[in-house]
Amino acid sequence: MLSTITKILSTVDDFVWGLPLIILILATGLFLTVRLRGLQIKRLPLAIKYMFSSDEEDGSGEVSSFAALCTALSATIGTGNIVGVATAIVSGGPFYYIENGMGKQFGWLAKIFAIFGIMVGLFGIGTFTQINGITSAIGNFFDKESVHYVNLFGRDYSLTIIISGIILTFFVASVLIGGLKRISNVVQIIVPFMAIIYVAVVMIILILNPGKIPAALIEIVQGAFGLRAFGGGMFGAMIVAMQKGIARGIFSNEAGLGSAPIAAAAAQSKEEVRQGLISMLGTSLLLSVQ
Repeated sequence: MLSTITKILSTVDDFVWGLPLIILILATGLFLTVRLRGLQIKRLPLAIKYMFSSDEEDGSGEVSSFAALCTALSATIGTGNIVGVATAIVSGGPFYYIENGMGKQFGWLAKIFAIFGIMVGLFGIGTFTQINGITSAIGNFFDKESVHYVNLFGRDYSLTIIISGIILTFFVASVLIGGLKRISNVVQIIVPFMAIIYVAVVMIILILNPGKIPAALIEIVQGAFGLRAFGGGMFGAMIVAMQKGIARGIFSNEAGLGSAPIAAAAAQSKEEVRQGLISMLGTSLLLSVQ
């Protein structure tokens, strides 16, 4: 039964992250870039200025523009997707502009988007996957051999994983119960700190291992361009490498998912375009971390 489910999921995963969808998303991004005349590049200094500006405090939103940006980033950087489900209570996002922008006759599409959005956040890239990643990492570090375990429902579980899961649940619940304001207050501290620590650790590793950098770069180039393969295999290796790399990039910046606009809808801003400029910084900040 499990093998059948795994096979079905693998088939769906290969289809979803296949070349047609990747090409479609990239083509859409390229079209919007040309259509908006490189807005994300030309207006980048203005967006940064708005991000740290405090003259929008009389807006109708619940949180600051920076806090809204950090809330959106928490759904893309690291294991922060846990808060992604909670942002669904914000009055805004794709399901609102589908119905209000495309017309009332598309209300059914907005409702379907909202339902699937919650399901993706809860069962997909959201809570389940992230909690499993955190507890597994802790378990592998403190009790890799599962020496201390308990039997639940016919399966053995490491006590380290169970304890870390309970602790994680407590801390996450204490944040989520406070609503969007508490979520934004927490993430606007954690997200910048997390990004800075990540970049700092990577730089330290590079500084301490300068002799291994050339070999690592060669390995990356060989893997990306299929230089180890010959003939038709080389082209195939390049396609696979590009597919995996582009898919990972699209996945990590939540392209097409729609959770970032939901968080942005709660920002204290009187101008939608202004908040849109700030929100577009999410992808740039994410790429700088990666």
